[in-house]
Amino acid sequence: MYSTDEEGVIEVWDPETYELPEEESRIGYEILSDTDYYTLAQNGTYALAMTFTRDGKRLAIMSTDRKIRVFDTFTGKLQKTFSETLDSTAKLQEEGHELVKLDPQEFEKKLANEKDIDKALTTD
Repeated sequence: MYSTDEEGVIEVWDPETYELPEEESRIGYEILSDTDYYTLAQNGTYALAMTFTRDGKRLAIMSTDRKIRVFDTFTGKLQKTFSETLDSTAKLQEEGHELVKLDPQEFEKKLANEKDIDKALTTD
């Protein structure tokens, strides 16, 4: 079982014992400090959403700093970080990146919505 809190701490625990799972086939570390699961706390952010790949080998976390971090669930190591910040999105739009290119008016609407979300996150 994985859980997180507003301090940015990601916990891994067995729902029956409330301890770190002991099965070696499930995790490849003995203590959480051997993992990168403290990355959110170290960056002053916390999870807004968490999801696993279908095979359970990766954990993706979207956090308040607008970054998606992908962890290997066996090692607990950070595999990749994707920036969803307004600056990175605007840069991709400006460059005409195929994956995020929007009509200019639609992009302005998106930016306005994202700014509203940012404002709500910083005032809570």
